[in-house]
Amino acid sequence: MRTNFNIAAFWLAHPLFIALADFSVAWVAAGLAWAWITFTVGLQIGAHRYFTHSAFETGPIRAAVLNFLAVVPCMGTPQDWMVAHIYHHRHADTDLDPTNVRVIGWWKNYSSLWQKNVPLTTETTRIAVRSLKPRRAKFFYENYIAIVLFWGVCLLAVSTQAFAWLFLLPILAGHWGMNLLNHIGHDDNGAKTSVFFNIITPGDGFHRFHHENPRHARFHKYDLLGLFIEKCLASPKQLSRS
Repeated sequence: MRTNFNIAAFWLAHPLFIALADFSVAWVAAGLAWAWITFTVGLQIGAHRYFTHSAFETGPIRAAVLNFLAVVPCMGTPQDWMVAHIYHHRHADTDLDPTNVRVIGWWKNYSSLWQKNVPLTTETTRIAVRSLKPRRAKFFYENYIAIVLFWGVCLLAVSTQAFAWLFLLPILAGHWGMNLLNHIGHDDNGAKTSVFFNIITPGDGFHRFHHENPRHARFHKYDLLGLFIEKCLASPKQLSRS
């Protein structure tokens, strides 16, 4: 159900955003800034490095913030992310890799239909829920769709522009950003470093290093997201290898 919800949200966000968005300077700036935060902090730091790879530890309030930012783009719960991404790591660049663009094709990738390839069985999700319980992710897992819809209704109650730029745009940015990384983060030789992606999300483009060292919180000395983790998020005594 969550997978279908994510894909439907992504598809519906396109016409709704085009119909509702007012491209004023203020809303464009606010929308792009919020979309960047939800994508980089929510997905790349939260869902990816913190929840999936346990690359660092943090406090309960910061964990809750990462939880919320991770679900805003409608890419699934931290548990869904964990199952999908670990499956990707175990079967990277093979026919079993759900994000292997050379197997699934560009259309299935950029339409986000690749999410249907992820084996979100009862057993795999149960393991993910259990492993993420200490990270206070259970609430967001059990109430994922309700949280997303409540957030959207609250923004719509503020204004249609708040709904368009702070609800719909992060969904578009999250899906397009991850689908793009699926495509340019790997080639025929496996995971690779992407200069372009490092410009969008400073540090996450060091994709080859990440596949070789998945539990590192910081991928490179120029990984600014990793630096942000070290300075602002990680508990000093619990930071993993960086």
